[in-house]
Amino acid sequence: MRKEEIIKVLKKVVKDLTTENYNSVYYNDKNKRLSIPEIRTAIEEYKGKITLPPDNAFDFFYNYNNEISIENFVEFNLWFNNEESDLTLCITIYKSGEYSIEDIHVL
Repeated sequence: MRKEEIIKVLKKVVKDLTTENYNSVYYNDKNKRLSIPEIRTAIEEYKGKITLPPDNAFDFFYNYNNEISIENFVEFNLWFNNEESDLTLCITIYKSGEYSIEDIHVL
């Protein structure tokens, strides 16, 4: 899967998180491992306010797979108060454009 495809999905999910659109995050999640309250709690219990990262921040994620994979397990540090945090979005992104949030936790 190409980096651009991963970034496109990441941006959508992160934007929904920053606008507190937890319903969209959940209902568009392929496997629904985390409930809406679990997603909300993970974001709201972290210190500060979640903010949208600058575009270039999306270039810095850890991808556990290679470009030919049909699914990619990715870790991306979320931003709070306009700074990169240690709260990490763990997400599987599928070549189809679907995603599944595996976890949101401090790394």
